[in-house]
Amino acid sequence: FAKVSYILMMAHLLGKTADGMRKLPVTLLSFLVTLLPMMLILKEPDLGTSLVFLAVWVGLVFWYGVPGLLLVGAGSAALSALFSFYSETVADSPWPWAIYLLVLLGGLYLSRLGVVAAVFLLITNITTGIGIPFLWDKLKGYQQERILTFFDPTRDAFGTGYQAIQSKVAIGTGGLFGTHYLQGTQKGLAFLPERHTDFIFSVLGEELGFFGAIFLLMLFMVILWWGLHHATVARQPFARFVAIGVVSYFLFHMVTNVAITTGLLPVTGLPLPMISYGGSNLLTSSILIGLLMNVSARSFND
Repeated sequence: FAKVSYILMMAHLLGKTADGMRKLPVTLLSFLVTLLPMMLILKEPDLGTSLVFLAVWVGLVFWYGVPGLLLVGAGSAALSALFSFYSETVADSPWPWAIYLLVLLGGLYLSRLGVVAAVFLLITNITTGIGIPFLWDKLKGYQQERILTFFDPTRDAFGTGYQAIQSKVAIGTGGLFGTHYLQGTQKGLAFLPERHTDFIFSVLGEELGFFGAIFLLMLFMVILWWGLHHATVARQPFARFVAIGVVSYFLFHMVTNVAITTGLLPVTGLPLPMISYGGSNLLTSSILIGLLMNVSARSFND
């Protein structure tokens, strides 16, 4: 329920200064506020849930009007972290990260950015890449194993890689039209763990097939479009930021959950809103939908 409180608090903070000129101090303050719930939840440890706050913050500050350079810098830093990790832990060679930095240098040169902006992006990427080994040592053993298994699920096919493999088997078994309702073997024979919570999309992909899964994603897209529409027509800044916060929440949950079940991201515990089993998740999602309906009821064009 901290997610609901966080969205309302950020909407209030950013909404008060939405039309002001000094946005950078407010953006930095909002990031410091975001770090508090992130660090507490990460301490549990729960990496997936902690990243929800970061994703919502990115959506909010983008709508707030943060310079694109900062967001590009954050995105490139994430890529630098990925290549640095791959070089250090998977490939055991510095070349992947070195090649990425060379490509980054070429991109900075072709983009014709100012010297200060280019140096800022380069230092950010190098610092992030160097800091990855220190962050890696701070992760729990099971978290490290999940990430390593993402790069090579067969390294522990009957352990940490089992769930990712069975998830892809379930989705692949569904084909275009699925095996039909309650006829999925991965669920019925209990081959797929956590099939009622974090891996419910795998069950839907198996029983409803490609078209059923696409239909479900289209329903989510309706919610996202609805939220974005009312964020643009709402008269009050607070209402606009509430709508964007809700949209960012559902977008991150949807994309991350589907990416995990299809093997595009490491396995982490993040449910599919309104679909996965869980009382608190359903109640939180329902409250956020209610907030979006409230914004919708008060959105006027005149």
